[in-house]
Amino acid sequence: MTIATKETASIYYSGAVNANGFNWEKEIQFSPVEDQYFSLTMGVGLRKISEKGITEISGNDALDFLNRISTNDIKNLAKNSYACTVFTTEKGRIIDSVGVLNFGDFLLLAGSIVYQPKVASWINKYIILDDVKVNPYDNKFYIFELLGPQADSFIRLIVGNEINKIEVNQFKEFFVDEMHFHLLKLEDAEGNYFFRIVAALAYGKKIISFMQENKGCFDFNLIGETVYEQFRIQRGIPKAPNEFNDLYNPMEVNLKDEISFTKGCYIGQEVIARLDTYDKVQRTLCGVVFEDEINPEQKFQLFNSIGEPVGEITSIAKSLVHDKMIGLAVIRKQYFNPGETLEAKTENKSVNVKLIKTPFKK
Repeated sequence: MTIATKETASIYYSGAVNANGFNWEKEIQFSPVEDQYFSLTMGVGLRKISEKGITEISGNDALDFLNRISTNDIKNLAKNSYACTVFTTEKGRIIDSVGVLNFGDFLLLAGSIVYQPKVASWINKYIILDDVKVNPYDNKFYIFELLGPQADSFIRLIVGNEINKIEVNQFKEFFVDEMHFHLLKLEDAEGNYFFRIVAALAYGKKIISFMQENKGCFDFNLIGETVYEQFRIQRGIPKAPNEFNDLYNPMEVNLKDEISFTKGCYIGQEVIARLDTYDKVQRTLCGVVFEDEINPEQKFQLFNSIGEPVGEITSIAKSLVHDKMIGLAVIRKQYFNPGETLEAKTENKSVNVKLIKTPFKK
């Protein structure tokens, strides 16, 4: 196996490899859901985040401009570095949370598929005299996520000890056995490393095959969205459009780490600063466990013992661990008491749910 790296990079690939991608959902053979979940919690799993939802920003003012219109302080984001920030409305409500990768000559914003057109339009709205250009970047490359407690050891099969040269929230370009990709190193809330792989469509299937053929003794599996949805809910990880939408502000859905309270103004800054300064955040994200089987496609509102509405359930999945339906909910903080039971109602069904602090206990 040959490994080569570069300190600078372009993700506009060329070469003899077929430039077409593949259909992850139709062409990939997934293992049973129990095996996938085991890999996420005890081994290592690879999931495709998206080949969509990407926006490119270029121009001399790109980084400064992005800093001025979003929540985090990214004005000094170094080349080959990564940070998350949130676009908010004038009322401090969420437009989208995006990961920013600084490639030097341009920035890539990895956001939500459903909100990419809105994000691009929002950015364009505020470009006046700035040297900034916005381009949708769909269908040019894949972003994969490698996660699980074995992820750090597994990635060394591919890039060797070069991984030690990458700090958390930094990425590096690699050429490995005719594969070309960028590797981003991240850390989860429990202190475990996980990784994102940015690769042109031409290399997507080759990367997957390479991992499958070289997994050795690792508990490696490809992860489908059904299993990841359950995993995400159990970890209390919000996503669009369920928890990222213009009904909520960032602090209500666990995005406080993506906000700077010391930098200058940005769109929505006054509202968000006031909520933080005066402790006025009214709602919080929590977990729920359903007492009965329900249709996960239905929308449930939460009510207290005297019938007052106190929140809404935003995500639902069947838990392999608890053998019950579980979910995430945004609830008024005064009514969040872990272990307490509330009533969840939809148009034609009522069921009790127990409130849980995330992440769910195994």
